[in-house]
Amino acid sequence: MKNRVVFPSMCVFFCDSEGYINETMIEYVHERAVGGAGLLIIPGSPHGKVGPGRPALSHNGYIPGWEKLAAVVHEHGAKLFCQLHPAKFQAGRGFAIDDVNDFTPEYIHSLIESYADCAVRAKMAGVDGVEIHGAHAHEVAQFMSPFYNKRTDSYGGSTENRARFGVEIVEGIKRITGADYPLIFRISGNEMVQGGREIEETVEIARLLEKAGADTLHVSCGMPESEYAISMPMDMDDLFNVDSAAAVKAAVSVPVIAVDRIATMEEADAVIKSKKADLAALARAACGPGYCGEI
Repeated sequence: MKNRVVFPSMCVFFCDSEGYINETMIEYVHERAVGGAGLLIIPGSPHGKVGPGRPALSHNGYIPGWEKLAAVVHEHGAKLFCQLHPAKFQAGRGFAIDDVNDFTPEYIHSLIESYADCAVRAKMAGVDGVEIHGAHAHEVAQFMSPFYNKRTDSYGGSTENRARFGVEIVEGIKRITGADYPLIFRISGNEMVQGGREIEETVEIARLLEKAGADTLHVSCGMPESEYAISMPMDMDDLFNVDSAAAVKAAVSVPVIAVDRIATMEEADAVIKSKKADLAALARAACGPGYCGEI
């Protein structure tokens, strides 16, 4: 990467109704690349009902659009990752399409295969790596959370069991793409709701993910029941989540990305200099042309 600034994944409803990347999405990504971030993470659905919320990458027909995105990003010296983000409603927002407590082992294994196949498509498209979305009560996050996961089999109960789905996705992707294809795992450090996971247990899971092959950990926070912490308002303290990233960094040897209320390049620079994280993610903050290169 040319610098340590990450533009993290957001669903912006700029692709078409079938999840295909169009000129609007390409122009949006182009402007983000011009902004100067070293890494852009764009969501792509490996499975689920497609729609305009985020691009899809659930079959080979979507690859040409991702090839165009990769070319645009690489033109400006940045890297592009696809966040493997299923096209399903989050638990806590509207109606959940599926309850993770009802997933059969066969269905779980089919999902793991779907994540791995999507990562292969990303690699075929020239995308530089993938990110598993294990935060904010999406599919993988629900398995890891005691708030949602009430299973009594090998995918529920203990910390290790609840982490198993995420661990097996990491292992499945690495097995099929090769160990050198970069993989980020995004996780909520603290779910910030009674009965949810707190940072101490997240640190345990981080160690398991690193052992499975995760190359970087991206430490976010919250879930829909603590919505204010996912897309936090301006009255939340800047850098409030950096200490969670630091707790994970202290427990693993892979790089860690800090995110949430890093509002300026000066704050991002301070995070890196503090050594509490290795990279700083800014989604809604301004990043002018050339400015990111200072970090």
